[in-house]
Amino acid sequence: MASNRSLVLVVDDTALFRELETLCIRPLADVITASHAAEALEMVRTHEPDLVVLDLSLPDLDGALVCREITGAERSARIPVIAIGSGSSRDHARAIEAGAADVLAKPLSRDVLVRSVRRFTASSTPLGLPRVGLETPVRIAGAGQSRLALARNVSRGGIFVESSWEPPDADLHLSF
Repeated sequence: MASNRSLVLVVDDTALFRELETLCIRPLADVITASHAAEALEMVRTHEPDLVVLDLSLPDLDGALVCREITGAERSARIPVIAIGSGSSRDHARAIEAGAADVLAKPLSRDVLVRSVRRFTASSTPLGLPRVGLETPVRIAGAGQSRLALARNVSRGGIFVESSWEPPDADLHLSF
């Protein structure tokens, strides 16, 4: 008999993290796992999961490239990807640009992971993080420096600011 539960693919090269994520997700959905990018892409093709939870730090291929491959392919474009990164603004931007539906930071909180997975498995229509397109100048300031940039879109998950400036690793202030 076929299961009515969602199928989630968990991709992480660290066995302990794969197991912990699986333990958190299993009450919500059926789970399959992959330990590297090539295996993950094959599983997406063969199993067509309803959701992919993807570590951005994979040894064989950058996780953002894996995300882009999943979300950019006609057959798998409907599959939401939850990217798990370092929590840096760079990881967040890379994941969003690659098409991730959500981005979570390490160390991963069980509650945050469960909430995110629920958003994508609770109904047949993924909720995601709706974005509002905009294009407005913004000043980024931090560590005694500031630059002008362009805010491109905003969602509940944050704001995407386009800039060629590499901001300091400090608290940043945005002025619109």
